Amino acid sequence: MTQQKRTATQQKRMTTQQKRMTTQQKKVAKQQKSAGFTLIEMIAALAISCVLFGLGVPSFVKLMHAHKVKIISYELLTTMNFARSEAIKRNSDVSIEPISLAWHQGWQVKTAAGDILKKQDAFSHEIQIEGASEVTFKNNGRIESDENILLEVSYLDDLHATKRCMQISTSGRLSLNLDVNQNGDCSDG
Repeated sequence: MTQQKRTATQQKRMTTQQKRMTTQQKKVAKQQKSAGFTLIEMIAALAISCVLFGLGVPSFVKLMHAHKVKIISYELLTTMNFARSEAIKRNSDVSIEPISLAWHQGWQVKTAAGDILKKQDAFSHEIQIEGASEVTFKNNGRIESDENILLEVSYLDDLHATKRCMQISTSGRLSLNLDVNQNGDCSDG
């Protein structure tokens, strides 16, 4: 009888070990099965990515347009400061004029004698610069005009891109304003 009990106990142990083995095999199989993505999960992830991309691109384009306007307006401001300081340094009139009568084609800084001191190459045709056809600084740093001069830099195809306005007072002081509320007038924010 003891022999039978031993055999029965051994069989129970084997059955328990087989169950454990089966449970471990199930876990391993489950881990192997869940190692990748299903087709439906990938399609859902792709759809969410496309929606987020579609929402982000217009904002990014607007940001790029505003950045181009900012870069060009600062280039123009730097050129104006350069021309003013050259007029004072040379004790002579210095003017900034657009190339080919269009500011977006570039501009050049010239002395009264006609010497070109600085030249800016053309920018993208998408940028529009409106205002005075020429700005001349006298030998005392003041502008030649009796009224303030206003130059507006904007993005031609995007009405929502931020416009920048450069104002040159009769004393020659330069200021660059931003049209934050995008109503076309830089003076009111």
